[in-house]
Amino acid sequence: MEHNGVKAVSPNEISTLMANYYADLTVPDPKVVIADEDAENSTTILQSFTVSCEDVITAIKTMPHTTSSGQDGISIKFFKSYVNEISPILQKVFIKCFAESVVPDSLKVATVIPIYKRKGVRSSPLNYRPISILPTASKIMEKIVQRQICDYLDTNKLLDDCQHGFQKNLSTTIATMKLTEDIFRAGENKLPTTAVFIDLSKAFDVVSHAKLLSKMKSKGIAGTAFKWMESYLSDRYLQVKLPNATSQPVPLRGSVPQGSILGPILFNIYLDGIQKSVKKAKILMYADDIVLYLSEKLETVKNDPQTDLDNLCDWLDDIGMKINATKTKLMTFKNSTSTDLKIKIRGKEIELVPAYKYLGIWLDDKLSFKCHLHSVCKKMSDRIHFLNRHKSHFSLKFLKCFSDSLILSVSHYCLIIWGNLCKSDIANLDRLYNSIMKNLFPRIYSSSKNNYFDCLEKLNWPSAAEYRDFFMLQFFYKYYLCTERTKKHFQRIFQN
Repeated sequence: MEHNGVKAVSPNEISTLMANYYADLTVPDPKVVIADEDAENSTTILQSFTVSCEDVITAIKTMPHTTSSGQDGISIKFFKSYVNEISPILQKVFIKCFAESVVPDSLKVATVIPIYKRKGVRSSPLNYRPISILPTASKIMEKIVQRQICDYLDTNKLLDDCQHGFQKNLSTTIATMKLTEDIFRAGENKLPTTAVFIDLSKAFDVVSHAKLLSKMKSKGIAGTAFKWMESYLSDRYLQVKLPNATSQPVPLRGSVPQGSILGPILFNIYLDGIQKSVKKAKILMYADDIVLYLSEKLETVKNDPQTDLDNLCDWLDDIGMKINATKTKLMTFKNSTSTDLKIKIRGKEIELVPAYKYLGIWLDDKLSFKCHLHSVCKKMSDRIHFLNRHKSHFSLKFLKCFSDSLILSVSHYCLIIWGNLCKSDIANLDRLYNSIMKNLFPRIYSSSKNNYFDCLEKLNWPSAAEYRDFFMLQFFYKYYLCTERTKKHFQRIFQN
């Protein structure tokens, strides 16, 4: 292993080198004075965190059932097995932590397991993805705090509406639907849409603790709750764990804690206020995926996106974040004429592309979704061939499970957005469904006399169009009837 001229040979040397590399990705905290009056702008206050035994039980039961463990060596599986016995003890510990505004140092050490990205040389730490695991007790306490912070922010509407990531009842589907609906509506009014898909460089690693705490105080988080957050963010460490060695803990200089429960909501707080930085364009966000878009006639649009993008760059500079100009892309939707539109980031021209993969969906400049359909069909076909080669090793039950989770799920993602294709395009999906049945379930297929719909019925699978309609009904019931926050969005979409 080698990085910046430093070579490591033994397992201990390699783990130390990688620990230093991951720690160096974080940015030192600037000296920011957090004024006592910052909370005065907020009319509401979150003064302290509370915890009951029921809170602890709920937090444990709702956590994913995994066997991985952090520095403490205790997995959530253990806590779930003895939840009734452990919960009263944890409650007493958490009450003391909240009252004294302290997070024990042992709960602030992340165990990082590097996973090779399957590209690039194995001897460089740049080609390994860090999987961060925190002590389980820390995650349980964080889950309790997260619920109270999220409830406080949602109840008082303290976060931007443009952020869809890590928010209750919001999803990639809603974010993508909002973007595509705005583009379709503009197209109906003969207005093309100019969109800049922005990529932030190492967004989670460059979060300043001081600026984050200042923003939290401005949101009304004060008293022992604020002091607990100060303790939570300070003096954090990571250690890299390899199969045969573990590094010594290395201090982190900033960033939101990776692998944590609180990290995502803290990141949302840090980016809050971003939509105020632009005047004409709209901003749509899912975590650090940002789209800046504007629907206007091309002869009047040329300066507006550039001005708003410059303002956005200035706003991001103020909080220590940078846009990756190379990975940021420009698109024009519903534009029937060629354009010489040029938009730059700090003097570097953004590449104009005919299609872009946004939140897992390929968007082409006509919003025909044919590009995405092609991608879905290729991925499904590859997986059908893979399972077909290995089907003799699995029972019928496991083959059906794999087909559901590994193949059909590819076509299900955001199907309600891109699935309204013409019959010939939907037929491509049905042909792949038919291929699954013919290759993986030949006995069922032959017993159905090669009848597509009879075979679907025996496997308890709907057709592609039926899947789309089912997901559509399920989606609208969940988000339109049951979620107050998203109801306004759907009312805007269907007001006509």
